[in-house]
Order: sequence, then structure tokens, then C-alpha cells
Amino acid sequence: MGEYDISFPFIPRTIIDGGGNIGLFSLLMANRFPEALIIGIEPDDGNFLQFIKNTEQYPNVTPVKAGIWNKSCFLQVIDDGYGHYGLQVTEANEGIKTDLKAITIGELMDQFNLENLDIVKLDVEGAEAMIFHDNYDKWLSRTKMLIIELHEGCWPGSSANFELAIKNYPFNRRKNGEFLIFTRN
Repeated sequence: MGEYDISFPFIPRTIIDGGGNIGLFSLLMANRFPEALIIGIEPDDGNFLQFIKNTEQYPNVTPVKAGIWNKSCFLQVIDDGYGHYGLQVTEANEGIKTDLKAITIGELMDQFNLENLDIVKLDVEGAEAMIFHDNYDKWLSRTKMLIIELHEGCWPGSSANFELAIKNYPFNRRKNGEFLIFTRN
């Protein structure tokens, strides 16, 4: 949890917890910022149920069962042997039955009527390759702070897509453990 010991130069009001897992980041943020709206997105059934259980006493945390992606489609969860901490998603192939929907961060903004995002945390096990492939300007241009863990080993090209996308935005960059933290200038 020490990686989430982050100082914030503002009091966040809107927080996206992408790759929410069992809700630990959302819990930390809910306790630090009880007035913030926190939206936690988690695609895995077991993790999502634990996320709900862990955050049920926090009315400012809204769990969403989906995978963050660059477009609307259906996804499937893949376990490459890392267990519930390293589950990945990919677009569902034709013929694969799945009800796991992909959602873009822009769609989350529309769904929750958000004009701006104070914090976007992404720990999405390689899905950042698609999230930053395209369709990111609407939300990235309105984000104050981005906290991201890149997973080049899970999805080759994810770091390159991210670096190409982020270079066009006025962020200061720093590292905190495995996370890169980008704060708007």
C-alpha cells in the first residue's frame, strides 16, 4: 500500500479507480477524501464481488463491472497464471460467450455526468495498450492527475502507446514505486 502514499496538490472530487481489483485503492481514497465520488471499475467476477463487499460501507464508492478499453465491445478475462492480481482482458473473439462489457473513460464521464476527472488510477494489466491506442483525448485532456502502472511484459506495445499519447498533454511526471504519476501543470 505504500505506493499509494501520494501527496495531492488539490482535494480530489472525482476519482476513477481503473483495475479496481478488490477495492483497496478505492477504500484508501474514500477514507482520505470522503466527499469525493469514486468509481471503481473491475472486470473479474471474483474480484468484483470482493470489491463490492469491501466498499459497501462507503456511499461515495460506486463499483462498475466492466473492463476499461478504447471502445465499446465485449471482453473476456484471461488468467496467464498470475492469479487474481494479474488478470488481463482482451476483446472477445467471435463465438466466445461473454457478458463483460468494455467501457471507455469518456463513457464513464458521460454516464456519471462528469466534466473533469481529478484522479484517474489505471492498473489494468496491459489494457493500457488499448486505452491509449485512440479515443483518449476527451478524458485525458480533462484529467488533473493520472496514476498508472505500465505492463509492457503483459502486452508488448503498451508502453509505446502510452508514451505517444501522454506526450501531447501538459503533465509533470514522477515515479512512486511501480506507478508513474502525471500531474497537470
